[in-house]
Amino acid sequence: MNDPSKPSHPPGGEARAPAGATVLPPVTVIIPVYNSPRLLAACLESLLPQDYPDYEVIVVDDGSTDDTVATARKYPVRVIESAYLGISAVRNQGLRAARGEIVMTVDADLVVPRDLVRRMVAGLLDPASGPRLGVVMAWWGIRNPENLVSALIYRVYEYFVRNLSESDFFWGYCVAFRKSLVEETGYFDETLSYVEDVDFAYRVTRAGYRIRILKDVRVWH
Repeated sequence: MNDPSKPSHPPGGEARAPAGATVLPPVTVIIPVYNSPRLLAACLESLLPQDYPDYEVIVVDDGSTDDTVATARKYPVRVIESAYLGISAVRNQGLRAARGEIVMTVDADLVVPRDLVRRMVAGLLDPASGPRLGVVMAWWGIRNPENLVSALIYRVYEYFVRNLSESDFFWGYCVAFRKSLVEETGYFDETLSYVEDVDFAYRVTRAGYRIRILKDVRVWH
């Protein structure tokens, strides 16, 4: 895992692949956020820069009433401001604005490794995964193990998926998929305030796609 304190190239995805190298698909990372400037700053500090040649980061603000937007604008990211619409709507705004062939959703309360984008793309495009791989989901850990509620949720989740490499659902804290998948299965359901990611996942699996858990790619809540 890359050392987050040692960036591999300047922020904003400006590095370019050397001549003769494999051309990787462009990626858009979407971060929805609401009234969380401190968490967003920690997320962006960990995320930027990535060791991936072609990516953009879009922060979609869901009508924050504090300095969340001002915090986002301190970083080399695209910022979309919205009235308060809810998680599904802001994720969809990011998806519609995305320039990448592959899109990732990353929750604003995550801390992530510098090689996150590269490893998520590698997992999604891995030929060994076979046909119809639609979504890959990162594994997660707890930044503060003394937070008993978070630790309990994590242990229960870990227990139920301990022997699984694939799932029929995902949580949207850190996933990657092709933008064309959304065009086929539809966007996040904006009538849902919760479990919108699980609903999206069920539509993905009903369309015949698979969901893979990348347990070697870890992010931290």
